Amino acid sequence: MKTTLLYLLFCLSTSVFHPFADWFLYKNQQMSIEFPQEPNITTQSVPTAVGDIEMKIASFESKNEADSNLAYVFIASDYPDSLINSGKKELLPQFFRASVDGAEKNVNGKLISEKEISIEGFPGREVNVDYGNGQAIISFRMYLVHNRAYFIQTLSETEKAANKDAIRFMNSFKLQR
Repeated sequence: MKTTLLYLLFCLSTSVFHPFADWFLYKNQQMSIEFPQEPNITTQSVPTAVGDIEMKIASFESKNEADSNLAYVFIASDYPDSLINSGKKELLPQFFRASVDGAEKNVNGKLISEKEISIEGFPGREVNVDYGNGQAIISFRMYLVHNRAYFIQTLSETEKAANKDAIRFMNSFKLQR
């Protein structure tokens, strides 16, 4: 009886702390990333100074308050190759600065941290932005692979930021070769 009770407690505790047993693999010919559940896929055209940029968006919003993150978002956007490309090293600081500043401004947030990262030799940034005056943290990684920008982000309540599901989501992003 005692063994059965301990087993039940173990099963209950692991189901509370691991709400997503089987993650959903979202992939195409260029990349792959794991979501806690199947994401909603949309396309949005965004007007810019260089013309409309099409954003392919995969997102999953959690409805369960016990979940570690409120949302998981992946965005891929192609820019004109003549405008920006990961090989144009002299343009990269300005591109990333504008991207981080724009993300911060779009949510009326405050930059908490930013560091340079890379994936398979392609440049990127890892950023944390305070959202809602301390209510939440938007964490994102962005990479520029040739002329395609990838954004991987989570939205978490401040006290739940940098949790293992957010880390798994961020680390699951892979380029396909």
